[in-house]
Amino acid sequence: MRDEKKTEFKVGLTVFIGILTVLWILGWAKNTSFFSHSTVLNIRFDSVAGLNVGDGVYINGVKKGIVENIQVSGSSILVKISFQEAVDLRKNANFSVMMLDLMGGKKIEINPGNSEELLNFSETQVGKFAGDISTTMAVLGSVQDELVTIIK
Repeated sequence: MRDEKKTEFKVGLTVFIGILTVLWILGWAKNTSFFSHSTVLNIRFDSVAGLNVGDGVYINGVKKGIVENIQVSGSSILVKISFQEAVDLRKNANFSVMMLDLMGGKKIEINPGNSEELLNFSETQVGKFAGDISTTMAVLGSVQDELVTIIK
């Protein structure tokens, strides 16, 4: 009887440690923490052209957060981003969707600004789409006929 209880305890402890290990690995892989406080910011864009949930958020080129949610809101796009650590953003900060690499990856780049006032994280900020190779090619395609006429 006593050996059975020891065996049951060992099995229970092993299962508990296994569950904790799986949760820890999932948190590490998804870059989330169950015990940290994250700061959330909403940004409204006209276009995000390929930005995905999980893409990086960079402040002056340093990764500081991730895209949590992307939602269509009328004729604009509402992007929810989160920072795992405290960030110093000012009222005149600029938010841009930019190309991350030549393969088409996207990121949100933030210029933190230099205003005396701190950014109000509860307000929805307005960002801009900086353009990429595909938008450049689309513009060139639309003016192709006009270019031929001008050159002639």
